[in-house]
Amino acid sequence: MNTRVIHGLFWREWLLHHGELRWMFAAWLFGVWVFPIQPPFFLLPFGILSALMIAGSFGGSDASEGSEEFSFSLPPTRSQRYLVRLALGGGTLGLLLIVGTLAGLYELPQRVWGLFFESGLTAPFSPIEPGFVHALALLAPLAVFSEAFAAGASCRTPEGAGYLWLRGLFIPGGFLTGCFIVEGMAWSRLTGFVSCPGLAFWSLVRLGYGYRDYRYKEGVSGLPRLVPRSRFRWGLLLLVLILVIMVLAALFWAKASHPVMSPLREN
Repeated sequence: MNTRVIHGLFWREWLLHHGELRWMFAAWLFGVWVFPIQPPFFLLPFGILSALMIAGSFGGSDASEGSEEFSFSLPPTRSQRYLVRLALGGGTLGLLLIVGTLAGLYELPQRVWGLFFESGLTAPFSPIEPGFVHALALLAPLAVFSEAFAAGASCRTPEGAGYLWLRGLFIPGGFLTGCFIVEGMAWSRLTGFVSCPGLAFWSLVRLGYGYRDYRYKEGVSGLPRLVPRSRFRWGLLLLVLILVIMVLAALFWAKASHPVMSPLREN
């Protein structure tokens, strides 16, 4: 594998998407290390929103712009393009989620604040139950990213790239809901024994299938972009509303099946 080609692809993708990655990192930095809430309760909606924001942009950027046929005629192979975009987009999201989850598990935000002063904000978080919330905050956004990224890389028309956020939200969401139903029938409460391994398996299978499909894909070009910017604003507002409803429903369901301590820091 030509390292110069890989470096060039990384640099190209960074120039195209550095604004999105910087905003994602700034939101993560504030939500995990500054805002007084347990990191898993921030990482779950943050991860899903970030995955929907960057997955379609990385996976289907050429298809949505109608320049994929030209891109395929350049020296970098399709495998190199797919893997570089996956590494930069998915790798960045995965790294932020892993570090944020570890920060919540080991109470690192409180320790960092304790280096400067002692106050009520530095008190340790109350234990989280059910314990799979940490794993869910890591795996659910990665599953959303995997679905939207693979679907974006595999879409055959610019029209398909306009609905990646919808597919990335509802397909993993429906799969997760089915896992929750199975857990409720088997254990009468949410345990994560089915949902967490299921999400990890789904992510790997979806990325693998997307990689295989992308290698044999014909280029998409010569067609106008479908989604105007004004429509994306309404779609984003609808997405935020749906996510808020889903997160609240999941929290109420978890609380009904097993008592959950308040995520806010104790004074």
